[in-house]
Amino acid sequence: MPTWGLIVEETGGLRDRRWEAFPLGDFEGTREEAMARLLERAKTHRPEHPRIAKRRTIYETIDGYIVFVKGATETFHLRFSVAELVHDSASQKR
Repeated sequence: MPTWGLIVEETGGLRDRRWEAFPLGDFEGTREEAMARLLERAKTHRPEHPRIAKRRTIYETIDGYIVFVKGATETFHLRFSVAELVHDSASQKR
């Protein structure tokens, strides 16, 4: 079974916003199972911004999801991706 990385990219920082990527964990199984697990994370993940979400919309892409989270004054977006692990020097995987 392949190992899939579940990854979120979101905006960080206050004044000088930047993109940051964070691993949400690994998942062993099919790509379809990994996408289903990723969708659950996209529905429940609490990003740094906005602190209080008023609305969340999720769009599926070829490799994951784009999520728009509306706050009190701004809308922020996050990108959730699933990627197959092809090398890990710590475990000599692949």
